[in-house]
Amino acid sequence: MLLSIGMMLAIVTGCQDPSDFRKVRNEAITNLQRGGMIDFDDIRQKKLLKGDDPNTGVFTALIYDPNNNAASYNVGISVGGTRVQLGDNYTTFPTTLEIKASDIRAATGNDLEFGEAYTITGEVTTDDGTVFGPTSVSTSTNGAGETTVTGGNTDNELLATGSPQALSFPVTVVCGTVTEPSALAGTWTADETRHSSRVGETLNNNDYQIVAGPGANQFT
Repeated sequence: MLLSIGMMLAIVTGCQDPSDFRKVRNEAITNLQRGGMIDFDDIRQKKLLKGDDPNTGVFTALIYDPNNNAASYNVGISVGGTRVQLGDNYTTFPTTLEIKASDIRAATGNDLEFGEAYTITGEVTTDDGTVFGPTSVSTSTNGAGETTVTGGNTDNELLATGSPQALSFPVTVVCGTVTEPSALAGTWTADETRHSSRVGETLNNNDYQIVAGPGANQFT
């Protein structure tokens, strides 16, 4: 009986030990906080700024706050090394993000052209006032064991290719109207080609027939 009581007391004492691994681990987990993040609702979202005129196109997409702590979010573009905000702040989520070609044109002072791509950066301010952006955190430890944290406060993995993140992403200016295949049918002469040196055929100045249709070697 005494032996059993002694073992029970030892177990209770051990659980109260502040050096207990499980206690330290649980405290570490408890003290972690979620950062600010905004994601695209569709991970396959195509970042296309569409318009029949490159300076009047618009990109829209549904975005949401996966951590439920975003107070505001905005997008911007780098001009001469300085970030210029595009449009207004978003304060409710989910919502529709809108990027206008006219805002990019106003920020850069240049006309847009079809095929151009612009890197858009997002910034999230959480409900405690902390700002999270597309700059990754970097840590280094010296010989004395002192660790220095520099850069931003977003992990590299969150910015990886294929992530639905809306903190850094390219937007490409494209035609809003798709040309029908029938409009391209006919005989065309190639006046310039760029291809691999492994292709032996000389294409320049040759005539080529384009046929509209769903068949093999037809343009759809």
